[in-house]
Amino acid sequence: MPSTPFQDDSDRHLLREMAERLRATVTDRPLHLILENEDNRAALLARDAVGRPRSYTAQWNDDVHHVLHVAATGEDAAYYAPYAAEPRACWARALAEGFAFQARRWTTAASRAARPSGHLP
Repeated sequence: MPSTPFQDDSDRHLLREMAERLRATVTDRPLHLILENEDNRAALLARDAVGRPRSYTAQWNDDVHHVLHVAATGEDAAYYAPYAAEPRACWARALAEGFAFQARRWTTAASRAARPSGHLP
């Protein structure tokens, strides 16, 4: 089923609040929270001082998927267009730093939310 992005401009984003509540509640076993994070908000993947996830453990990496799709199909329309311009550079950056696009993907609020991700595990 396709997902529909939602906008949350509150001080404490809904995704962060959900993760914090789950982590506070589930303490008797490891908890792995996976995120679809189209905005590439690296803060949602931050770790504490000993390396434990503060919010989310990992995310589905749309950048890797999209650049591979462009390479395999040649499709370059719609949201594949930014990946088609420099597919090798996008692929290399996504592998090395987690996200191909960091705060420069689109000219939207989502792209302004994205931050560098090279420091993430």
